[in-house]
Amino acid sequence: MKTFGVKNIVLTAMLIALNYVATAFIKIPIPLGYANFGNAILFVAVLFFGTQKGLLAGAVGSGLADLLSPYAVWTIPTILVKIGIALAVGLIQKKQGASFKLSGVSTFLAVFSGGCVHVLGYVLSGAILYGGFAAGISSAPALMIEAVVNIVVFYLLANLLITVNIKRIMDEK
Repeated sequence: MKTFGVKNIVLTAMLIALNYVATAFIKIPIPLGYANFGNAILFVAVLFFGTQKGLLAGAVGSGLADLLSPYAVWTIPTILVKIGIALAVGLIQKKQGASFKLSGVSTFLAVFSGGCVHVLGYVLSGAILYGGFAAGISSAPALMIEAVVNIVVFYLLANLLITVNIKRIMDEK
């Protein structure tokens, strides 16, 4: 965030709120659990509005979703995993420069790397929280499905945002 103007504060707060809602209230049943759309919002936030806004949206939004749920023990791991996802996606976006293209290989690599950080982060967190690698790795299939779901939802949301020309709307005074 270059400035802490009202527009940036409101946009960041909106992204945090969207991430919270997508994490806490959208639960799509999948084998071994459910998927939420929190990472899709995180991907949109990073790729459309920058790494810092995406990092805050993911860490605060998903962290609050865990803190205010029966899974509060996952709050710190979730915050750390979401920071990792935002940094991975943001780093790849930075490598591609200002030429963000939704259909580009770099965009796919960015969200794919975010999905990999998601899976690895939660497998490691599960191993720590539940006392062994077997416990952590048992969640890997569901985490992989959730990562794929979030990548698909990201592309759907991103296409919608490009269609409505969100960058132009955000630049208007």
